[in-house]
Parts: sequence; C-alpha cells; structure tokens
Amino acid sequence: MSSTIFNAKEIFEIAIQIEKNGEQFYAQAAEIVVDPKLKQALQKLRAMEAEHGGIFKKLYQKLEQELMGSYYFDPEGQQGLYLKTIANTHVFSTNTDVHEIINEQTTPQEIVDTAIRFEKDSIMYFMSMKEVVPEELGKDRIEQLIQEEQSHILYIMNEIAPLVSESN
Repeated sequence: MSSTIFNAKEIFEIAIQIEKNGEQFYAQAAEIVVDPKLKQALQKLRAMEAEHGGIFKKLYQKLEQELMGSYYFDPEGQQGLYLKTIANTHVFSTNTDVHEIINEQTTPQEIVDTAIRFEKDSIMYFMSMKEVVPEELGKDRIEQLIQEEQSHILYIMNEIAPLVSESN
C-alpha cells in the first residue's frame, strides 16, 4: 500500500458541492410539482441546503487560513479513499448532473425517495468527515449539520410524505 497525504480541505470542497447539488435538486423538484404545499416544502428544503453550503464555505475558509499547507497524514491511504468513495457513491456525487436526476423523477413519490436517499447519504458523509476534522476546525459544526440532516429526514417524512400520500 502506498502512503497518502490527505488534505482535509478536500472533504469540505466535496461537502460544498454535495450541498449545491442538493439545493439544485430541491429547487428543480419544486418547479415540477403541481401541489402548492409540496412546492413550498421543497423550497424550504432548498433553503436549508443553501444554508448548509454557506456553513461549509465558512468552515472551508477557516480551514484554509489555519492549515495553510498543513496536511492530514493518512499512512495507509484509508481515510482519503473512504471519504472519496462515499462522496462518489452519494446520490448527488460531485460529478452528478442534477438535471439528469430530476428528469428521471416521474412522480412526487420518486422525488421523496430520492430526497430521503440524499439526506441519508449526506449524514453518512458528514459522519465520516467528523472523524478526520480536528476539534478546533469545526468538528462541532459538522455534528450540528448531521443533526440538521437528520431533521431533514424527519421533515420529509412528517411534512412532505403525507402530502404525496394525499395526492395519490
């Protein structure tokens, strides 16, 4: 096995892109649904993802300033590979075309199912991030984001899923 030097900034760049993709998905989903309550609920999720993207940008800037040239040493290459693998298998990976995903959604139920997968994938990625981010660089903020993503799942299940069930 080759040893790798893993730059922790990479995980924030990936997280920022995932949040942008989620924001795009919810915005486009809100455009295609007809029910006004469902549209409003999806717009609220879009705003939540935009807020998360802003938090990650701030953490990224702090990390850039505090770690200038500093790297996380990952002698077995496991953490870096693990985080990149999780990001690449995320519903909204960094190379995902969100337009393509939303075009595959033919029913509100499919939108809900994709939204739940997105939130679960995000939780998994953020939990993995938390393992490599030092306390002084925002580990507690990542925990806060994990809790917010969990609340998104509850929001989808309690607010959006019933709207979809009513329309069927």
